[in-house]
Amino acid sequence: MKLLYSAKLVVLVMVALLILLPVAACAPKAAEPPPQPPAPPAGTIAVEPAKIDMDLLKTNFEILVKLRRYTPEVAAKLPVQLGLLVQPVTFIGEGWPANEMVFVDLVIPPDVEMKGLDRSRGEDSVGIAVGTADSQGRFEAIMEAAAKLNWLLRTDWLPT
Repeated sequence: MKLLYSAKLVVLVMVALLILLPVAACAPKAAEPPPQPPAPPAGTIAVEPAKIDMDLLKTNFEILVKLRRYTPEVAAKLPVQLGLLVQPVTFIGEGWPANEMVFVDLVIPPDVEMKGLDRSRGEDSVGIAVGTADSQGRFEAIMEAAAKLNWLLRTDWLPT
């Protein structure tokens, strides 16, 4: 009788193990952190001119007034900073992936309000130029006038 009882116990344990082992073996593993994104390319970037001062803006403003044929009365009402519009701002770089687009963003400090920048969605920069690297990984991108007006001069636009 004892032997029969032992055999039933062994069978019962084996059935339990057959049922429980596959379930236990398929239990999800502890959550692993997602893999890190690849490091950005080690390309270089520079901007020309490296500095724009008021003397340069005044000189460029005079050029703008002559190009647009503004009267002295109109020119007197305009800010000198508009001289930035005739100053080419060029970004140059090398060491970027061949034939890939390179986006140049201006990172806005947290304490600066910028129209069109949605900080609630984590935005902290605005695009100011784009270029395409050549087969050697070199690129050149010129900042367009609209980007200068929007992001550097922070112009308000009328709906018309």
